[in-house]
Amino acid sequence: MAKFSRFSLLILVLAFVSSIAEAAQNCRRMTLNSNGYRYRRQTVSGAAVVNSMTLQNQYSNSPCVSGVSYGSYGADVWVNSGCRARFNICYTTGNSREVTCSSSNYAPATCHVHSNIRSVAVKTHRSNSPCVQDFSFRVVGSSLQVQNGCRATFVVGYCD
Repeated sequence: MAKFSRFSLLILVLAFVSSIAEAAQNCRRMTLNSNGYRYRRQTVSGAAVVNSMTLQNQYSNSPCVSGVSYGSYGADVWVNSGCRARFNICYTTGNSREVTCSSSNYAPATCHVHSNIRSVAVKTHRSNSPCVQDFSFRVVGSSLQVQNGCRATFVVGYCD
């Protein structure tokens, strides 16, 4: 009987933890258009990070293929190659803001962002050197560190 009670308690604890995790996640439907076959990126308002992006209704004749003509990165969602569709987007609630950080003469530079960083995405690349996560930029504590000549405006998702 004691083993059954421990198992029941474990199930209750897992259900409680799962409900807390679900409470921090919201979903919304958004229509995105790649007009003129152009890349379009949009930050999801109220999101620290997008967890999933599911195609609901496709409106374009051009194919909408996950990772090819639509997807997400950090707190942003994007479409490309003529994809026009309505998506269900689930995200961890929080905030995002733009931060410009520059590595001058290939030297490391640190830009303070926020204490609970959840995602980082390059919005506008501003140098000839690549800005690649874990090579030329990374999260270090509550800051964004750039190096190897990376200069960019980043969208940083965070939770309070």
